[in-house]
Amino acid sequence: MSVEFILTPREDGSLGAKPRVFLSAASPPPAAAADTSGLCHLGIQSMRKAWIYSKATGKTISWYHWMPAITLGTAVISAVTGTTVFANLSSNPATWAKAVVASVAVLVAVVTALQSWLTNRVKSLGGQATQFHGLYRKIETRLLDRSKPLTQQDVDGFEADLKTVSDAMITISNHAWNLARDEVDEEMKNEGLWDALRGRA
Repeated sequence: MSVEFILTPREDGSLGAKPRVFLSAASPPPAAAADTSGLCHLGIQSMRKAWIYSKATGKTISWYHWMPAITLGTAVISAVTGTTVFANLSSNPATWAKAVVASVAVLVAVVTALQSWLTNRVKSLGGQATQFHGLYRKIETRLLDRSKPLTQQDVDGFEADLKTVSDAMITISNHAWNLARDEVDEEMKNEGLWDALRGRA
């Protein structure tokens, strides 16, 4: 007896897998003989990696939900430094006044630099998430294409694309990675892809 996992599109466009059992492994029907030669689970593994990377990056972006507070703080400080009171304080010869002015100047520089860094980081993470999600969809689409069998060249291409994007990626925390991995694995189990992922045939 042998088992073949048939990849099929669901109504929502996602990928699912259904097992098909054959009583004789030595002479499977033509449809099975024309299948992916054992490469199916390797393709699903590549898809899983891209899916996890995409989700983990998205979770990292969501942790910057407090960024508007930094923007507001920058606006408030800028407004304060532009007032007449602050201008008069700047010209005050007293030591305490000089200390206040210097402290505010440092604060402005720090907050501005932080805002710039955060903005660039979120922008980069957004691009990274888009790349991984695009790669995930590309692999999924290829796996659903039953017009031709999956080849080793396809699998090698998946891994090469993953390496290209992951080599340039922004570091993601282990916490974000673990959450994303658990969610993806649970979804794959629900969609019937888990056994196909493990190559159980």
